[in-house]
Amino acid sequence: MTEVVIVQDVTGHPLRVQALQDAHERVIAVSLPECHQRHARPFRVPGNWLSADTSVPFTKRCWVRAAWVGLAAVRDLAVDADAYWFIESDCVASQERWKALFADQRGNPADCVSNPIRERAATLQNPWWSHRGTPDWASCFFVPACFRLSRRAVLEAIRCAEETRECFSEIALPSVLRRAGMTMESANRRKTHWNAQTFKTVPEKVIVNPLLLNHPVKVDSYGPT
Repeated sequence: MTEVVIVQDVTGHPLRVQALQDAHERVIAVSLPECHQRHARPFRVPGNWLSADTSVPFTKRCWVRAAWVGLAAVRDLAVDADAYWFIESDCVASQERWKALFADQRGNPADCVSNPIRERAATLQNPWWSHRGTPDWASCFFVPACFRLSRRAVLEAIRCAEETRECFSEIALPSVLRRAGMTMESANRRKTHWNAQTFKTVPEKVIVNPLLLNHPVKVDSYGPT
């Protein structure tokens, strides 16, 4: 099975990109032309993949659709593989941890491996569910900072990009895959790659552990410091 790592770097973390390049044989760093980084390849995001509300800044609309921004890079740059890792550049881990994560999932036939899927019924307090762009059929969410998709999952997500343009990608992507009957698993099922202290949604809450994957950490570094 051929595999590629897509590193989404819009803020300029070349050391993070280098660390991933040293841990995996095929890594492509990408960045939006509007915030292009010298070490990354620019790509175009189709306008109909993003919210139609043009009063919102372009980069903000891309942030809301972060998972589809990575998919746009695959489409625009014609990246071919059997499996695609999508990793945000504010994820940081040691070489040993990255290699262990990739090795742990190599050969796994699941269409999506990610951090744990959270069910709509169990998280009704999340304000995303009441957002005007969330479709009634959406059923779950995850944090799309580090995940892997099969080729058919990538194609299905691309097919549904315009349909879900107003929905946060945290909800839209896993819900689209579930609706299509894709197989979905936790990338951390043995709880060896990160924990509840190292994987958060805001930097202030992260307790960095040099032995694990940490997210989000905004200061560029080759590994955890």
